[in-house]
Amino acid sequence: MLPSTEKKRHPITRQKLLCKNCGYPLKQQLVYCPSCGAKYIAHRLTPRNLAEDFSERFLNLENTFIKTFISLFTQPDDVIDGYITGVRKRYTDAFNYFAIALAIAGFYAFFYKQFFAETYYDWFSSFSDDAVDGQTRASFDLSNKIQDYQGVLTFSMIPLLAVISRLTFLKNKKYNYIEHLIIYLYAYSHVSLITSVLYILTMWSSVLFLVTSTLTTVFPVLYFPYVFKKLYHLNTENTILKTLLSWGISIMIFTVLSIAGMFIAYKLGLLDEVIEEVKRSQVK
Repeated sequence: MLPSTEKKRHPITRQKLLCKNCGYPLKQQLVYCPSCGAKYIAHRLTPRNLAEDFSERFLNLENTFIKTFISLFTQPDDVIDGYITGVRKRYTDAFNYFAIALAIAGFYAFFYKQFFAETYYDWFSSFSDDAVDGQTRASFDLSNKIQDYQGVLTFSMIPLLAVISRLTFLKNKKYNYIEHLIIYLYAYSHVSLITSVLYILTMWSSVLFLVTSTLTTVFPVLYFPYVFKKLYHLNTENTILKTLLSWGISIMIFTVLSIAGMFIAYKLGLLDEVIEEVKRSQVK
């Protein structure tokens, strides 16, 4: 039988002092595991320590997420090349950064679809006449269906962009294809993170949202060449030439994929509403 005082203890205090992540035996005074580096947590979750944990991970200027976010603007080569060459503790790793960006993009897509989508449809359709209003509705519904698969589409874009950049730098062996995937895990996630946050902040205003949507289409066009300029130590002339080459490769690849995608969508019946509306508008 345990003493009455032992019965009242929380079960966590009766456990052996082992790291809960790797099982390494810990001494009483240790806060971090010397084996895996994880912090030892002995308390139960409460609103207060949950808020403290969130603040420590995301709001503290010393944490890796804030460092990574800022450095991907100022010195993306230090973040990306560092990860590729083995640096893991200084910045948020590529997969975690991608997961954060994907979560925020998913939050934006859900929030927009639930609370703002119909409002924006009414606003945009007010600029069209009755003849094309049906096409606007069908296109709008198709756009909403695409947003349901935003995560899959986002993930599928990264391998494709890595193919384009690898072909662009085919003669330069500094980074292989897998390393180009890491480059875009960071770069594409950074672009997605920024645009999603800007959309969330401006979606309450139709005008601001439209301006933001226009400006954010320019951001990746400027940011991706900037990242590769830093990584490959290119001068301005070579950066422009490589950018134009990547655009040419992109146009060829996306043309083929668009034709294939439209054919598949047609076969699956996803374009039936759009086609019917076009036919009706032509009759009118």
